[in-house]
Amino acid sequence: MGRPSARSRRLAGYHLWPDADCQAYPYIKFIDDEYRNLLNLGPDTGNGEGMSYASALQTEIPGESRIIKVIMNATDARYRPWRTKSNGLIGNYGVINLQPRSTANFLVKFYDIGDNGDKAGRLEFPRMAFTVYDMDTGPDGEGVESVTLDGFDEYILADDSEVLVEDLDDGRTRFSGTTPGDHTDNSKLGPTPGDPQALSALGLKRALTVTFTDLRTLRVQFKVSDAKAPRFFQFAFRPTVPCGAQVLPSLEAVGPLQTAIEALAGHKFQIWRAYVGDEVQVNDPIAVSTDPNDNDKTHTYRTPVAGTVKYLQLGLVETDDIDSWAPNRVIAVIEEPPPSMTRLAVSRDKGLIDSGVRVEAGSAPTITDGDAQRAASINGAAARVAAREWTGQDLQKKETRAEKAAETLYFEKYLKEVGDTVRRGEEIAMVKYEKEEAELMTDKGSEVRLVATHSGVVAERHEDLKPYEPLTLIPDHALMTLARFPPLKALDDQAVGATIPDDVELQEWKVQVGDTVKAKDVIAVVSSPGGGKERNVQALQGGVIASLQPLQPGDSSDRIEGSSSVLALVGKFPPLAVNPPDDVATDYTATNGKYFLAYRVTFGQQVLANTRVAVLADENGNPVQLLAPVTGTVASIVVGLKEGMDLQHVLSDTNLVTITEGPVNITATPPGSAEEGGSGSGSGSMWMWCFLLVVPLCCIAGLVMFRSVGKDRPLE
Repeated sequence: MGRPSARSRRLAGYHLWPDADCQAYPYIKFIDDEYRNLLNLGPDTGNGEGMSYASALQTEIPGESRIIKVIMNATDARYRPWRTKSNGLIGNYGVINLQPRSTANFLVKFYDIGDNGDKAGRLEFPRMAFTVYDMDTGPDGEGVESVTLDGFDEYILADDSEVLVEDLDDGRTRFSGTTPGDHTDNSKLGPTPGDPQALSALGLKRALTVTFTDLRTLRVQFKVSDAKAPRFFQFAFRPTVPCGAQVLPSLEAVGPLQTAIEALAGHKFQIWRAYVGDEVQVNDPIAVSTDPNDNDKTHTYRTPVAGTVKYLQLGLVETDDIDSWAPNRVIAVIEEPPPSMTRLAVSRDKGLIDSGVRVEAGSAPTITDGDAQRAASINGAAARVAAREWTGQDLQKKETRAEKAAETLYFEKYLKEVGDTVRRGEEIAMVKYEKEEAELMTDKGSEVRLVATHSGVVAERHEDLKPYEPLTLIPDHALMTLARFPPLKALDDQAVGATIPDDVELQEWKVQVGDTVKAKDVIAVVSSPGGGKERNVQALQGGVIASLQPLQPGDSSDRIEGSSSVLALVGKFPPLAVNPPDDVATDYTATNGKYFLAYRVTFGQQVLANTRVAVLADENGNPVQLLAPVTGTVASIVVGLKEGMDLQHVLSDTNLVTITEGPVNITATPPGSAEEGGSGSGSGSMWMWCFLLVVPLCCIAGLVMFRSVGKDRPLE
C-alpha cells in the first residue's frame, strides 16, 4: 500500500484536506470512560469484560451531536496492563497501557443509545477515521510502540512523519514509533493536553490516521517491545492528521526594541486592523478578538508603543481559538525605531584612517570626539591603528587608495547578538578586504575586526547582510546601533547600594560583584568629563554587591538609560544552615545589638554556653556581647561581615553563629574571667603572684645598677 502525500491547502498546518472532505467523516468524541474491565482485570467489575466509553457522535465538524456508546473488548488472553486504573481517558483521548514485551488484540464496536439509556443497536458508519497519537519509543530505542491494522482504505501520515510503516505477510500493516519520547514530550504535542483536534508539528509527526468505509467493527493490535517501563497508546475516532489543526509557530519579541502584543485567554480571533510593515502610533488598533464566554464581546488590541508592525500571527483566521493556535497567545510584535544611539564600525589595529592623520612609529592615535561621531562611516572611518603595521609615513598621500579600499570591504560575520552587552573597544564584527587591497592595509591578511566606540546594549544590526556581501549595500554604513544600559532593578532582597552623579565619567571600579561592603566604602571613582577633579562614589549601605552597571573606565553616566542613577545594588548574606536537633542558631535581636563589631570565635572552635561569640553595638554605639546559647562546636559563621554593618540590612535572618551542640574539651570559666575579658579569681591570683615575685626582683636589680653606677661615675 503506497504512502499518500499529505499536502497543506493553507499555510502552517490548517486542514490538509478540504473542509468538505473532513466534514464527511464523523467525529466520535469520548466523554466518559464509564466502565473499565478489559480481560476482566478491573478496576471495574460486575458488567462483564470490556471497556465502555460514553461518547458524542458529531456528524459534522461542528454540528449537532447525539450520544452513542463505544465498547472495546480484549480478544485474547495476552493483554498485560501496567495499571488498569490508568486505562480509559486522558482528556478526549482513549488510552490503553501495556507492559513491556507484550501484545494485545482488541475489538471495537459502536452502539446507538435509546431515549431510556439502553443500547438500541449496532452502528455502522459509511465513513470513519481512526487516529493513534504520540507513537514513539522509550530511551535508546527500546519499548517501541506498534499498532497493527487491516481492512482500512488508506493511511495518512505527515510528510515528515516519524512513524515507520511495514506490510506484513498476512495482509495487515504495522505502524511503529521510531523516536524516543516520554511524558515530558506530551506538552509539546499540542496546545491543550488531551485535545485531539489541534496538534503541534511534533504531534503530527508522531500521529497516524487510517480511514474506513462501512465500518461496523474495528480490529486493532497494540504491541510494546522489550523495555524497562510501560507504554501508553492514545487514540480517537477522527481524521486528525489530514483534518486537525497544526499549531502555528510562536511569535516572540527579540531585543529591547520589540514589544509583543498578547491576546486575552479564551478569546477567538476576529479581524486584523493593521498589516506587517505599517507605521503605527501609540494606541493604534492592531487586531480584534471576541470572548465566547461573554456573549462574543469584542476586544481591540492596541499598540503600547510607536513603531513598525514587525510580525503578525497571519495564520489566524476568523473564529480561530487563539489559545489553541498560538500557545503563547502573542499575535503581534511591534518594533520601535532606534533612539539616538552610537553607531558602530571602527577598525581596531587594522583599518582605514582619516586623511591627514599622521601615525608615527610606536604610537597609536586616539579618536577625538569628532572622529567618534564619524565612526559610523566606513568610508574614512576613524580608527586606532597599531603603528607596527604602518611605516610612519604621512598617510594623507595614500588617501585615494584608502578610499578605494573602503569600497572593497566585505561582511563576514557578527560577533555580537542583539541584546548583548558591549564594552567600548570590544570586537563586534568581522569584515574582509578584497585581496589586492589587503596587501596595502595590513601584512597579516585581509581579516579586519570592527570594535565599538561606546559601551551599551546591541539594539539593532543589519540582519539581511550575508557573508561576503559588500558593506556598500548598507545605506548609512552603520553595522550596529547601541542602546543605553537599562537601569538596575532591585529584587525583593536587594537595595540600592550606590548612585552615580549626573554628567560624570567613570574612572575606576573599587569593587566587583560578590564583594562585601559597608556603608561609606568606596564603590567607584568618577570625575567630571574630560578628566576633571576625581571624587569617590560611596556605598549607601552595607551588604554583598549583587550587580553593577556594566560601565567601564571612560564611560559617561549618561550611558545609563533614562533618569536612573543607580550604579550598584547590594544584597543580603545568605542564611547560615541550621540542621536540628543538633544545630542551634545564635540569634541577635534589636534589644541586644544592631551593628556588627567583631567575632570572638572562628569556624570549628569549641565554645561553652553563655560565653561570648561576637560583639555587637546598640543604637548608641555601646558594645553588647552576643553569647553562645549552648555548649558545642562552631559549625558556621557569616563570612564577610565588616565592622559597623547594620545587621538588619545585610542579614537574611537573625542568626550570626550556628553551633553544633555537644561535649567539648575545654574547662569552664566563671563569668568575668580572663577569657571573658574581666578579672576573675584565678587570673587575679596569678597576677598577684607575678606582682609579688617580679617587683622585688626589679627593686634588687635597680639597687645593684645604682650602686654600680655610683661606684664608677666620677664626682663632679
